[in-house]
Amino acid sequence: MIAGFRIVPIIFLILAVNVPAWSASAEDLKRNDASGNFTLEIFGNANMDNVIDEKDAVFVDGIIKGANSPTNLSDANYDGKIDQFDIVQIELIIKGAEKNLTIMDSKGDIVTIKKPLKRVVALSDDAVEILRSIEADASLVGAESRVMDNREFFGALSDLPTVGKWNDPDVEAILKLNPDAVICYMEYPSKEKLEDKIPSTIPILRFECDDPDKIDREVYTLGYIFDRRNESLQLMDFYDQAVSQVSRKVSGMKDADKPTVFMEWSTEKYKSFSKGMSFDIVCTMAGGKNIVADLGGKYNTKYPTLDEEWVTKQNPQFFIHMSAKTDGGYASEDPAKMAATYNEIMNRTALTNVAAIQDRNVYVLSAWEILDTPRFFVGLGYMAKILHPDLFRELDPKMLQEEYLQRFQKIPYQGVYIYPQDISGR
Repeated sequence: MIAGFRIVPIIFLILAVNVPAWSASAEDLKRNDASGNFTLEIFGNANMDNVIDEKDAVFVDGIIKGANSPTNLSDANYDGKIDQFDIVQIELIIKGAEKNLTIMDSKGDIVTIKKPLKRVVALSDDAVEILRSIEADASLVGAESRVMDNREFFGALSDLPTVGKWNDPDVEAILKLNPDAVICYMEYPSKEKLEDKIPSTIPILRFECDDPDKIDREVYTLGYIFDRRNESLQLMDFYDQAVSQVSRKVSGMKDADKPTVFMEWSTEKYKSFSKGMSFDIVCTMAGGKNIVADLGGKYNTKYPTLDEEWVTKQNPQFFIHMSAKTDGGYASEDPAKMAATYNEIMNRTALTNVAAIQDRNVYVLSAWEILDTPRFFVGLGYMAKILHPDLFRELDPKMLQEEYLQRFQKIPYQGVYIYPQDISGR
């Protein structure tokens, strides 16, 4: 608490800085950058760093006294003005005693939540995984169908009532659960399928929960929302340590030393990923160059399908196939399907003279479990070892995943995640 300031709501004098109701957008706030710096997008984070603490109360006091300029997050109680009540709200947030919390989600929507959240529906299996990591999964009362389909990984959480698909929810089933909030992806389901059918009294929280560029901010925010701040800090400390094993070595790498990579999606031959997609981000983090990165605009999609001839002419040094969910992962101990995909790629006639085929630098990854999920750091480790085997000879992605599963998911290590499985010194 600010020295000399006592919370006596009935009698203190309100000194206020009138400001218009915030109309902040995602572009107004500082986002993540390559160094891992980010702004915690919770109203009350007045000094725009990554935590709400006494410095924010002091900053707001400075705004009231005219010494500081208001920021987009200074209006802690989100009432359109900055005054002593915002300091009260900040103090409550610090203590974890706030009754309401206003945040900006990853889509840029401003959402006010009544706390505590006791009945939450998740239209994202990635969100379920993170909530279990920070020990907030007891708040879940319903989840999307993939949680029910993946009992090996989610265990008892698979017994939750199902509320339809992640991109096509059963709104009637959601409403029957009387939720305090719904968590879903940034873009899916569409507004027409969710917000337009859900009463405005039910907050919709849109978080990706699988994007390396957003996950630190999202995990910290969820820690505040569910009163699991220490648990979110522990999870992000683990993430940071896992990622830094790769980033420290890649940061000083010359561009000429970064090999070219073609990444293929399981749904269609030569379908790939442009700049900004999770797979592209991880490829870049691992010291590779995604040959499709800059083609999103040309094809007007984030997932362009390339001509076989074009891929051949690019002559990528590595060919990485992102396998279907059913071909590997936690629920599978048999690499046969991944091996079949590997052999099919190696035997494509058009690719015979491509460097990746010639050098046998073709790999199949269980991407939907270790790349496009909260476990992206595992896929990052495998990608780093694939692209730079000598540089990352000591890196052990399997050990990282084993620790994560035991510490944060409370389940043992199992499954098949890469083929060929021996990537040491290839």
